[in-house]
Amino acid sequence: MNNQTINYINKNQNKYTQHLNKTFEKVVKHFDTPLEKFKTVVVITLVFSLIYYILYTIDNTHFEISEKVSGDGYFTFLWLSSTVNFTVPMGDVYPLTTSAKILFMLHISMFWFVMLA
Repeated sequence: MNNQTINYINKNQNKYTQHLNKTFEKVVKHFDTPLEKFKTVVVITLVFSLIYYILYTIDNTHFEISEKVSGDGYFTFLWLSSTVNFTVPMGDVYPLTTSAKILFMLHISMFWFVMLA
């Protein structure tokens, strides 16, 4: 590569990096107030509980539900989503498949991104 090509690449990388930084600052600024964080956490909890429930109804091998749990309805996955937020699931429901485990990791990452932003 010649110097002109390298300069062009660096210039475009800097533009991209600046745009990414501005976007990140806007996202973090959105979470400035506790109320905004709370609303976002509620949405994350509801969305992931619905995803877990749909995944379970499509194929119940994605999750193991303990015999101690009464039922396998939506509330079970709302409970799971709520406990996953704070990384303290009780072990009564847990993921078995790779896709369910990836969802758990994404869920925890999103929650803590919001809380630490």
